[in-house]
Amino acid sequence: MGRTTPLAKLGAALAALLLVAGCGESKSTRVLTGAAGGAVAGQVIADEPVAGAVIGGAAGALRP
Repeated sequence: MGRTTPLAKLGAALAALLLVAGCGESKSTRVLTGAAGGAVAGQVIADEPVAGAVIGGAAGALRP
């Protein structure tokens, strides 16, 4: 099996974020979906799911 390229990782992260982008009827659901999407993106891009979850959750909380 081949090595995953950075472009493929970025594509997977963006696809995961697009899946949860439509969620968010309330602030709590935006925080949860932001954290979940951030964890996936953080794992795929930088092998840091916790940092991604924190950033994604914060972004969901700050979104009006």
